[in-house]
Amino acid sequence: MRVGVFGDIHGNQNALEAVLSVLDTQDCDQFVCTGDIVGYGPRPNECVSILRERQVPAVLGNHESLVTTLGELEMAKVSPDTRYSLQWTQGTLDMDALKWLAVLPMRLDYEGFSVIHGSFGPKPFAYVVNPVSMAKCFAYQDVPLAFYGHTHLPVIAHHPEEAAPRMDFVRKGTVSDDGKILLNPGAVGQPRDRDPRAACLVYDTETRMAIPIRVEYDIEGTQRQMMQLNLPKRLILRLAQGT
Repeated sequence: MRVGVFGDIHGNQNALEAVLSVLDTQDCDQFVCTGDIVGYGPRPNECVSILRERQVPAVLGNHESLVTTLGELEMAKVSPDTRYSLQWTQGTLDMDALKWLAVLPMRLDYEGFSVIHGSFGPKPFAYVVNPVSMAKCFAYQDVPLAFYGHTHLPVIAHHPEEAAPRMDFVRKGTVSDDGKILLNPGAVGQPRDRDPRAACLVYDTETRMAIPIRVEYDIEGTQRQMMQLNLPKRLILRLAQGT
């Protein structure tokens, strides 16, 4: 099976449509989304509608969790720009979309791989970005291979059976079957690896071949949409910077 993996769309319809148009040419048998469909970007309803119409399975991201609850404790932990974005997104999403987002699962399991948003373990939205966080995540990971998102970085974390965990950027190649693997396709709607192009990944379950893909999209068009809606300037500028 060839799987098209993508996530961290963050309300960026232009980027999502560009990614899907490329993945449609890759002979994928299945699409999966690693969460954070909404938040930050200007078109949350449209992004939800696209995934629902195409019946793309998705997991709950931290932005979905926040935008469907907006609890005072959780909101106090995020930056002012993120808080503004979440409040705007909640007010913009229609009730049907909010209900759909609220019941997304924390995890999807398939033959040969699982899908989460952030991390395995008691803190599902922890960031897996360094040896300490990798070790904590791998200690709870109960499958050999999982796709995740959250960090907006196209990386692969590997914990061999007889070695310490390590992390590197994803490159086209065969994924090791030694130990445990975490594979992040990068972000569709807000990349943070200094490459502003939308990111996604194709994985072949038979050959274990991973193919990272970067897709040009209308960044300026998304920025104009955000400016028209008076969304935070920092969120607008970072799209062209890939940060």
